[in-house]
Amino acid sequence: MYSIVYTTVASQEDAQNVAKELIQRKLIACANAFKMRSTYCWEGEITSEKEVAVLLKTKKALVDDVIDVLTEIHPYELPCALELPIKNGSRPYLNWIDSQTTQPK
Repeated sequence: MYSIVYTTVASQEDAQNVAKELIQRKLIACANAFKMRSTYCWEGEITSEKEVAVLLKTKKALVDDVIDVLTEIHPYELPCALELPIKNGSRPYLNWIDSQTTQPK
């Protein structure tokens, strides 16, 4: 089983830093970053900010570790860290995810 962990950060640089740390720890195989605009309420104020959405591809068994490390290294006070299950996919690509990540504990 495989999952994507979704997060948002303020910049492409933050996205790269998060991705590199998780890849070095062999917790994710790949990260994709997309510029976007987020609108939300924070501390009673509705705000709209430029952000970068990041998709972190991993094994389902590593999701808790990914979220723990992401929360530890994330630049936000309250980071978004959501699991999106992958129900199916290209077997060669899923095998590549296996080859790039550690065995779950």
